[in-house]
Amino acid sequence: MAKNNAIDIDIETGGGNTYTFPSATSTLATLDLAETFTNKDLSDASNTLGSANVAAAGALMDSEVTNLAQVKAFDSTDYAAALGADDNYVTDAEKTVIGNTSGTNTGDEVDMTATEGGLVPTPPNNTSTFLRGDGTFAAPAGGSSSGTVTSVSVTTANGVSGSVADDTTTPAISLTLGAITPTTVNGLTLSGDDSLTSTFVGFEAGLNRNTSGGERNTYIGYRAGLGTVGGNIAQDNNTAVGHQSLADINNGNDNTAVGRSSLRNLTDGFFNTAIGVNTQFTNTTGDNNAALGTSALYWNSTGNKNVAMGTFAGAYELGSNAFYINNENQINTAGDKAYSLLYGQFSGTAGSLTGQQLTVNGDFTVNGDAAADNLSGTNTGDQDLSGLAPKASPTFTGTVAGITAAMVGLGNVDNTSNATERAATATLTNKRINKRTSTTTSTTTLTPSPANYDVYTLTAQAAALTIANPTGTINIGDTIAIYVYTAAAQSLTFGNYYEAYGAALPTTTTAGKKMLITLQADTATTLSVLSAVQQ
Repeated sequence: MAKNNAIDIDIETGGGNTYTFPSATSTLATLDLAETFTNKDLSDASNTLGSANVAAAGALMDSEVTNLAQVKAFDSTDYAAALGADDNYVTDAEKTVIGNTSGTNTGDEVDMTATEGGLVPTPPNNTSTFLRGDGTFAAPAGGSSSGTVTSVSVTTANGVSGSVADDTTTPAISLTLGAITPTTVNGLTLSGDDSLTSTFVGFEAGLNRNTSGGERNTYIGYRAGLGTVGGNIAQDNNTAVGHQSLADINNGNDNTAVGRSSLRNLTDGFFNTAIGVNTQFTNTTGDNNAALGTSALYWNSTGNKNVAMGTFAGAYELGSNAFYINNENQINTAGDKAYSLLYGQFSGTAGSLTGQQLTVNGDFTVNGDAAADNLSGTNTGDQDLSGLAPKASPTFTGTVAGITAAMVGLGNVDNTSNATERAATATLTNKRINKRTSTTTSTTTLTPSPANYDVYTLTAQAAALTIANPTGTINIGDTIAIYVYTAAAQSLTFGNYYEAYGAALPTTTTAGKKMLITLQADTATTLSVLSAVQQ
């Protein structure tokens, strides 16, 4: 009980006087009673100090203290040092509260209680539990703990189920993957038809297929293999990978499309292969076409059996049985054929070469031996062309036979020998024969040759000149003219074939003048000097 908490006790005396203590100025020890209590039963209920009245007033009775002896034996020195400085009272400011661990009281603190108005329980001596809102300590959910796992709940969804194999602290959990049941996974639409062995992955992929038929189709991508509503049940063995590839497929079979919008408009075609963006984009009903490269065979809608390799290869080809290798947009069909590296046509018929051809647009170089089909028309295997003459400046050996005048554009030429042809008589009418000329600056010896030249010119003769006997065959009537220009007079000498006929043989030239000597053969060894005139 704290000191200075007064208990008012009224004592009635026999004389009718009532004393109340303690007063502000008196204590029980100094109270001077005018009357002595003699044989006064204070426990009487009629008395103010009766036990019933004292207990009712809240006093602690001996009967309520079970360890009265220990309480009486308690030494005040055991707790006096722990009390506050204010007359040994513990005030609110001195009260120790949970959370003040500095050792210095800083004033009123907020009580750390587990619940409103409650006390914090003593925590367990471990690091694996925490204080909960209800004032208890527990291990955190999902945290480290120990014990035996006896069951695990595995939610069965998307074809996945599971169970605990055995009860243990480290249980083995078995998961079973069944049929994938969702239609979307992370936004990716999945579908399929197990009975028809088809697989579809992507938004509306294979959406409009005929569910009563159409087997072994694989469509992957946005609206890949979308198809048309009510598509034919014969839609089998198609593969489409890419955004809207084979998007309009209806009755077509055995088509392969890889790339965005490849075979985009195909409805009823068969056995087409398209690899690349927009490859065979316009094809609707064509069959057996093969195209590799962006926009290859782009505009061909109904053609069959075309083969194209490269960007825009055969993009403008509208027919069938064509072959292209190209890497540029050639603008139109004519450009495709003229500027693609290779352009060709297949015969379109098995076992036939009719109409089959290949054009190389550009230079064509073969390093090493070249081989070709047997040019006889019967294919007997590869042929060696190394012994054949080149197209430019060919050289032939042996006897060349089988060539006619008509083949070489000489319809008026027969097989008469050249010797016979030269001996034949021919008449020239209104024909001009140009003279054969030889020009030399200066020489000491001039040897004419009627078989080679008709006119000789010495433009600046600077030495004595000898005109030697002619060489070669001399025909009667052959005529030779010799012009000699000299700055100084030069002597002239003639061989023994020359004879004076209409003029004497000249012996010298005149300085600064030009001389003309004309000769004509009258025998095989005689040339007559017809004239020798000076300028």
